[in-house]
Parts: sequence; structure tokens; C-alpha cells
Amino acid sequence: MDYSKLKVPELRKLLSDINLSTKGIRAVLIKRLKEHEIAEESVEKIEKPVETYTEVDPKFYTNMTNIKLKQILKQFKLSIPGKRDDLIDRIITYKKEISIKEPVTTPKKEEDDIFKKLNLPALYDEKNRMTIPIINRFEKAKLVAARAEQLSKGAIPLVEVPDNTIDLLKIAVLEMKQKKEEFPIKLVRPIPGKSDPEIWEYHELYDPFL
Repeated sequence: MDYSKLKVPELRKLLSDINLSTKGIRAVLIKRLKEHEIAEESVEKIEKPVETYTEVDPKFYTNMTNIKLKQILKQFKLSIPGKRDDLIDRIITYKKEISIKEPVTTPKKEEDDIFKKLNLPALYDEKNRMTIPIINRFEKAKLVAARAEQLSKGAIPLVEVPDNTIDLLKIAVLEMKQKKEEFPIKLVRPIPGKSDPEIWEYHELYDPFL
């Protein structure tokens, strides 16, 4: 509010409404109101809860540069040209399509053959999970993009980043290769007909794309 346009009685009325002193000359009254306004804004910033957005919410991409958006599109092998809103819409559409895909499942005998061939422990049996511990390329792209987003917000890389490497997606893949046990992003697989998804640590999964 522009207090300089208000008359002294109006300034004193505002101060009285917020239980502040109404004594002083015009400049003092305005200063008192401005100080109160700044203090209120500071409290709001402290008390206001941090908003979080999912990857299918346009606000999730608000702080991303166009270069970052195009990197994500390139990672997903999607068309890159277009305005900023078009890039975001393209990413969101792709992620929505991924989220409704059914998780990879195979008959029991085929699972056994896969585990024998890859020498994998039956982790899904230990944790009562239905899907096999093999990550597909869509799931991996989702994990890489999520980790790159963390790095873009200041997360410390788990690996030594090579000189001149600024591509956050490449750094995320490098972490997968060198720090598989410590990779922080979990794979969430929705299960048709069930309210709770399956949760997989990356190191529990066989990654055929490394």
C-alpha cells in the first residue's frame, strides 16, 4: 500500500486497527506502518509451508531453464523444438503416459529363467513384490530425470564430476554406474488393482542399460 497518499487520520486509523501507537508526525506514522508490513511479510515467509509439486504439475518445471527442459526431452527421445509451454506440456504428457503403463510382469517359470541367467536374488519374494527386479528404459529415464532435478537444486553429486561436464543427466547416469548402492532415487511402480505401489531401491534392480 502506498501510505504517502493517505491523510494523517487515515494513517492513525490503520495503526489503531493493528494495535500500534498512533502518536507522532506523518513521517513517523508512515514509517511505523511500513515496518509492520515488512515484519508481517517476514513471518509469512517463515510460516508458509513449502509447496511441492509432482512431475505432472506444470509448476514442477517453473525454475527449470529451457536448456534443462530440452535436455529432459532429448533424454526421453521426444521432439525438442517449440515454445517453453510446449516443452513442458510434452514432458508432462510423456510422464502421464509412463505412470499409467502396467509394470513389467512375467510368468513364474520365465522369471526363474531370468534370475538364473542374470544370477539375481529373488528380492521380490522377500518383500512380497509382484514385479521382477529389472528396470526398463522408461523407468530408468524417470529416475535419471528425477536425480538430475535434485542436482539442479543443489544436491551434491555422489561421484567426481569430469571436467567440462555440465549435463546433469549425464552426471546422474554416472552416479548409477559408480554409486549404485547409494543412488538416492527409488523406483515407484504402480500396481493395477492395488492402492499401494511397489517401491524398489535402484541397487535392487538389474539395469540392462548400463
